[in-house]
Amino acid sequence: MNSSVPEHPPAEGRLKNSDAIRHLLAISNDNEKQILANHPELTALVSDIQAALDSGLRGAGDQNPIPVLLCQLARSYYLGAVRLILSGQVSAIFPVLRAALESISFAVLAAQSLRNADIWLNREKSTRAWDRCANLYRFPEAVKVLRNLDPDLALAFTEYHDASLADVAPPRKHNAFFDAQLKHLVQDGSAANLARIYLPPSGAIFKALDASVRYGCLILAGLQYALPQHTPSVNASRLSIEIWGEIEALMNAGGSSDADGSASN
Repeated sequence: MNSSVPEHPPAEGRLKNSDAIRHLLAISNDNEKQILANHPELTALVSDIQAALDSGLRGAGDQNPIPVLLCQLARSYYLGAVRLILSGQVSAIFPVLRAALESISFAVLAAQSLRNADIWLNREKSTRAWDRCANLYRFPEAVKVLRNLDPDLALAFTEYHDASLADVAPPRKHNAFFDAQLKHLVQDGSAANLARIYLPPSGAIFKALDASVRYGCLILAGLQYALPQHTPSVNASRLSIEIWGEIEALMNAGGSSDADGSASN
């Protein structure tokens, strides 16, 4: 035997029929009720975003189906991230929020021409078609289009997309997600808690809800450029400015941030 290879005790074997997933769901269900009760203002804003997205997409069957599909995908990703927050799994939300932001940006790209929409639709017909789609449907390409339509929104998309890649979104000037919390978690050696379920009350949950409102506003704002001929989408997008103002006012007033909560496996 090679002495340089450490010996390990025999594996305990697979634990069958465990209650691990039931335990996880039980914690998540309890968290949902507490988070909804602890943060009525923030969860109300998230609910307003969902209602606006639903309203904006309603009756869009007469529009180009590719942008509509991508908008629906953005909505699905966004609500998935919200569901993670309500369960307490806040460390998992940013890849999902990033996917939502990319989906709405791709919807804007698809809306620019029938050719763009067809490239998405036919992407699986050949390797060449797939490469053509991959070259067009990139976030930087979408930002270029948005920059011509709405420079301020393009900048916000870029900032929040970049921040989601570092999993510390939103950017610091827009209420950084963990701020000092990340620093003290690293200092006291408990950074592993970031991969666990946070139990309310928790500052991490509060900040994740704040982030979800801001990402939701960006997705909602992008709807008007993804479906510009669909009046409900344009009207719904305008609500993003109102909701953004409300989250800013809430944060400036101090909100009701919970103390940093414990984490559970």
